[in-house]
Amino acid sequence: MELKNIKAAFFDLDGTLIDTEKIYVKCWKKAGDICGFPMEMDRVYTLRSTDHQLATEKFANWYGDEEAYPKIRAKRKELMAEVLKHEPIVAKPGVREIVDFFESRGIKVAVVTASTVEVADDFMKKAGIREYFETIISARGVKRGKPFPYVYEYAAQFMKLDPSECIAFEDSQNGIMSAKSAGVHTVFIPDLTPMDETVSEYTDETYDSLLEFVKKHK
Repeated sequence: MELKNIKAAFFDLDGTLIDTEKIYVKCWKKAGDICGFPMEMDRVYTLRSTDHQLATEKFANWYGDEEAYPKIRAKRKELMAEVLKHEPIVAKPGVREIVDFFESRGIKVAVVTASTVEVADDFMKKAGIREYFETIISARGVKRGKPFPYVYEYAAQFMKLDPSECIAFEDSQNGIMSAKSAGVHTVFIPDLTPMDETVSEYTDETYDSLLEFVKKHK
């Protein structure tokens, strides 16, 4: 991928910049069990960065209960809060390096996340990376979250750029589909799940880590 026309780099938060997806997955699974809606792990993985309306529809289809998602989500939030009292939030390797890489080339950086701005701000501070990013863009501010393209379309508009002038780093199928559908260049950094045929369809490049991307493009 040529970077000469890239003017902004967007980063998903959970699983891409910080190592929190494993906590979310664990809490989703446990919350489902507690609420009487046990989930297989392949279902749990599909929840990463998922639009709330889409998630509600998924749960209603899985369990025949439109209240399943809000019930499980509320319990998951309780469990997550408890876990984070004693488990640290850790930055993924290469965050500082990739921010420096882009900024040294005059390329703006921003976080584009399914989380609220408040949650993202808190998690980033705890991981020690808040100072690297001036801008946090939340999918909660658009009509539909990931995998729909709206949050990345908005991110490009916010930066006053065409989507083709932007690149996105994502670790989930929902995230990579969102970015590519918006016309943004995509880089897949696997976290909990590997590359598969669906992800590859929407991915321009894939690397084992953010550091590997930097090494490749230096």
